Amino acid sequence: MSNREIGRRLLLSPRTIGCYLYRMFPKLGITSRVQLATRVRRVASPAEARG
Repeated sequence: MSNREIGRRLLLSPRTIGCYLYRMFPKLGITSRVQLATRVRRVASPAEARG
């Protein structure tokens, strides 16, 4: 989803979403939205991630 689409769903501005992502990526050690989605899926379903 784009920052605009995320912002609409969360009732935040696209710039706020961009700022949060910009700050979050280095803390998580990731560089892309794809890596973020992978990390979220892994955390959301730890039993599936273990095999």
